[in-house]
Amino acid sequence: TQLNYSAQPANVNRLIQSILQHSALDKVAATEPGSAEKAAVVDLLYKLFHAHPTNTCQPSHITPLVPLYCGSLTLADQQLLAVFRLYEDQRCSSLASVFSTWPQSNSTITRSTLDVVINLEPHRIFRTCLSFPNHRAMEDLGNCRMSEADSASTYDPVFILILFGQALLEGRPKTALSWVSVYRTNVVSLIIRCLSSTDLAMRKLALV
Repeated sequence: TQLNYSAQPANVNRLIQSILQHSALDKVAATEPGSAEKAAVVDLLYKLFHAHPTNTCQPSHITPLVPLYCGSLTLADQQLLAVFRLYEDQRCSSLASVFSTWPQSNSTITRSTLDVVINLEPHRIFRTCLSFPNHRAMEDLGNCRMSEADSASTYDPVFILILFGQALLEGRPKTALSWVSVYRTNVVSLIIRCLSSTDLAMRKLALV
């Protein structure tokens, strides 16, 4: 449907709240990356958030979006990442603490960003290394584009770089076992792969 961008901010906020509080949202979040249901819901939310960013970028609106995010390069995940970036720009506040509880399909309860990193899927990261998206750039954080067909089966290297960087900022692994757990995720392999990215900003961040 065509979204009326002249709608009052209060009406847009009510629409967002009705979607985020709907009983079916958990089922949508549980669908696979790239599913039609998730794509439709996220596309609507993306347009609503950008209708009146000053009013729509509220903490209570952002937290329910996190379970919808899968960290892939699907258009829906790019749109969600763009909304997160929009929130940080509008509120001048980081969402790092929100992603310390980012859910993973194979995870238990997480307590830090390092826990989130350790719960990443090793085979999916390895697949990202093999099918590295050279078109992806750090400046794409706020932009969305159609991706390759297999984008749902890989991670977004931009997101993984930021996530791993945040984990190191919070504190490096303190035990040998923790380091082993980090390396088993293949995340370090992806960081090394990012050193050959065609995007200068991505290479610089990976080097740091």
